[in-house]
Formats: sequence, structure tokens, C-alpha cells
Amino acid sequence: MALKKLLKSILNVNCIKIINAEFDHVSSSLYIRVEITKGQRSRCPVCGRKCNGYDSTTEYRSWRALDFGACRVYILSHVNRVQCPVHGIHTEQVPWAHHHSGFTREFEQQVAYLALHLNRTEVSKLMRINWRTVGMILSRTKDRLEPDSSIRFKNLRRIGIDETSYRKGHKYITVVVDHDTNQVIWVGKGTGKEVLSSFFALLTQEQRESIELTSADGARSVKRRTKKSVSVQEGYNRERIKSLVVMGMSKQAETICRIKQKDTAT
Repeated sequence: MALKKLLKSILNVNCIKIINAEFDHVSSSLYIRVEITKGQRSRCPVCGRKCNGYDSTTEYRSWRALDFGACRVYILSHVNRVQCPVHGIHTEQVPWAHHHSGFTREFEQQVAYLALHLNRTEVSKLMRINWRTVGMILSRTKDRLEPDSSIRFKNLRRIGIDETSYRKGHKYITVVVDHDTNQVIWVGKGTGKEVLSSFFALLTQEQRESIELTSADGARSVKRRTKKSVSVQEGYNRERIKSLVVMGMSKQAETICRIKQKDTAT
């Protein structure tokens, strides 16, 4: 009894009953069998309402939970299908995981947090999952927390535009940030005015007119596209200003050298 309470506390999941636990020495994995409490059964995973059962199964489904040290942990449970009058036939809601996920909520939260500070390869090594799985978890997290990406375009006043490379410089993306919130609001694959045009196409006329300033690295395609889309004050970032200063000093030095060479020749 004490072991079941301990396992439930470690899993940090309510509305479940621990049936048993089994440790596999070959794979160093702990399998915890649980069942959903009666009040939380037969709920639609989309809206959470109580629904009529559609069919049942005796097979166990598994969800990966956070590791216990070096031991992988899996939750096993029977999950039946329900028929929601609004959303149709789905597998019933489980209190430890989101719909269409094979991982617990806390596992996905951990992956999403690590992805803010590490690249996808390092996250996959630390969490012991495939690097493609990291991308799928991040997509689900984004869709759940921000189902409508257009909310990022509200109250735009000052934006920054930059073109950067990834995959060791073989591919490029265009990034747009909101300087007032210090958040990335849009990312597009590739560079050039066509890519940037797809960003401005997402904005309403009112949102384009509300932009007062754009900062960029001085790329011609960015300047041409912003001038066509919005009437704003332009600004350069620090690195661009430094490069312009160095470029101007170099040209001035070349001019001085040519003048000295002419004086020497005469």
C-alpha cells in the first residue's frame, strides 16, 4: 500500500488508481499499471465532457513518463473509445497525457523547456528519445498553448527582420521579432522579398499601418519589401552599423592612399 502511494506521488497524477508495478531488468524500465477513477472515465479528449462508450479493449496502451534516475518509466492502462456528440469517436481522455500523445504531460513539458536552451540533438540525448520526436512534441505544445498564431501580430509597432542560416549554413530562414515584447512573431524558410512578402500578407491593413519602425541588417531585399508593404522609419542593428563604419573607413583609407600615390608620382 505504501509503495502504491509512493508511485502515485512520484507520477504526480490525480484521478488514477495504481494497480501494480513491474520492473524489467533487461531494459531497465519500470512499468506502472493504472486505471482511471470512475468519475474521470469516458470523457471526450477534446472537450472533456462525459460521453457514451463506443467500444472497449483489454489491451494495454503505454505512455512514457519522466525517468526515475537511469530507469525509464511507462504508464500502462486500458483506454476505451467514446462517442462525443460534438467531436465524434475518440479514445477517452486520460488525466496524465494530452490527446494523440504517447508521453505524459510532465514529460512533454520537460522537453519543451529544454528545447528553449538546447538544440534538438542534445534534448534527444538527454531525454533518450528520437530527435524527430522532439519536433513532434514541440509542435503539439505550440498548438496547445497557441492555437491561433495571429495573436502575435496584435499591437505591432516596432519590428526587427533578420536573415540567418542553419544546418551549418546550408539553409536559410527569415526571422521577424517584436521589439516591444522581445518575442519571435514569424519565421519563414528561405530569404528574399518573396519570403518576406508572405509575412506581410498575413497582416491586415490596420496592422501594417500600425508599424512605426523596422530594424534590419540592410539587405536590399528587406528594404525593398518593407518600403512596398509599410511606410515606416528604418533602422540598422549594431552589427550592420559597425560594418558600415568599417566599410566607410576602408574606402576613406583607399582614397587617401590614391592621393598620396599621385603626389609621390608628381
